[in-house]
Amino acid sequence: MESLNVTEFLYEHLNEFTNGFSEENFVSNFQFGKVYRGKMPPGIYGKEAKDVMVKIWDASNNRLYRVYHPVENRVRLAEEVVLLKHRTMNSHPNLVKLVGFCWQNDKLGAVYDLDPLHTLRDLIPKGCFDWLKRMKVAVEFARVLAFFHAPKKCFLPYGPYLIRNVDATHIMLDKDYNTKLFDFSMVSGGMFPDRNKVRLHALRGYTSGCIGYVDTCFAYTGGWCEKNDVYAFGVILVGLIAKRVFNTDTDMDTNIPFVDDWALSLYEKQPKFSLIDKGLAWVSSVYKKKQSKFSLVDQSLEADPAFNSSDGHKLTKLAMWCLKYFPRDRPTMKQVIKCLLDLHVVKIHASTLGLNTKLDHAFSVV
Repeated sequence: MESLNVTEFLYEHLNEFTNGFSEENFVSNFQFGKVYRGKMPPGIYGKEAKDVMVKIWDASNNRLYRVYHPVENRVRLAEEVVLLKHRTMNSHPNLVKLVGFCWQNDKLGAVYDLDPLHTLRDLIPKGCFDWLKRMKVAVEFARVLAFFHAPKKCFLPYGPYLIRNVDATHIMLDKDYNTKLFDFSMVSGGMFPDRNKVRLHALRGYTSGCIGYVDTCFAYTGGWCEKNDVYAFGVILVGLIAKRVFNTDTDMDTNIPFVDDWALSLYEKQPKFSLIDKGLAWVSSVYKKKQSKFSLVDQSLEADPAFNSSDGHKLTKLAMWCLKYFPRDRPTMKQVIKCLLDLHVVKIHASTLGLNTKLDHAFSVV
């Protein structure tokens, strides 16, 4: 597929699409700004009428200044346009499709061909977000990360990418609950400069991921790798199965723990064992069985007709694997996909979930 042609809009167009960036059309904050629903009328630069999503980079966003040092958003917009126009990206079903952008003085924005439902962060606690929909998101988002982490041969002449700001807020779902990753403000690698080495003394002066999704090990090493994205996926997975989310808009000044801290604290309370001698082998067996039954799945989801208890244990084990302290101990995203495709719910409901298990299994072992 050829590179996508996109339109450069005026800021007044974005204002028109969103009815003056009205509260009614506001969807969510994201790491560097705000997202709105919009309607693009016919005739603008020959475009057809369509529902769109509008993203605005906003340096005055309160969420930005709580932790992050503001940096040049123009670079973020320019790189996103280049990324989403590229032939390797514009055909991926779980990445937003770029319609156009705005670069008018300090007013920066992007327009996507998407009629958004809600962000994953907003949907995670809701009862209408059932087990099948949650599993659909887990598999689709795992495929997105595996796609970006793919070997160099998949992106020739470029190498793999890191997202680095994985966050449930940056995953939008459409009206059919299809997963759409829509922010790439911290992408590194591939056709862009390698920003994966960060000096420890400089961490406070640079954006270092999203609150609640950055692993503790990174804070000590200051070096990015694909396993940082894997850790963030683990946080997403815990949120999906436990109906938990840390909302940086409302929870920053409370005692609500981060999702990973909550999950790890529960896991640490599980019985531990060590083999002192062969005479205690039976104790090891008992504790292993107890650990294998450990589940973080919310009770309301356990009552879902599509839920299988064995999946709850497997997903909890997978999430804990992703949340391992040392990056080398975490799985790759290909291994994550393989685990997800072995779930009972995926095998039974593959067609309902819109999954090609044969294709995905083949991809997971490439």
